[in-house]
Amino acid sequence: MREGGQPTGLVRRLMRCLVPQGIVDLYHMVRWGNLPYMEIHGMRRESLVEFLDAHGARILDVAEDHSSGEDWVSFRYCVKKEP
Repeated sequence: MREGGQPTGLVRRLMRCLVPQGIVDLYHMVRWGNLPYMEIHGMRRESLVEFLDAHGARILDVAEDHSSGEDWVSFRYCVKKEP
């Protein structure tokens, strides 16, 4: 836990694995009503590069990105589809 009672990324991921999806959906409904929310599912960089290669894409640039929050190590990719 962080100072102020906020769970860390590890605690959140562990809770997410243990709590049934129906309870998670109910939590979101109570906290935010009908507002939409977006889930983030991470993947290893090697897996992404392999996927892009397999589908004829070339990575032009990779930049570290913090838009997912402090609990995530994330990157923004610039990719070009090869003919």
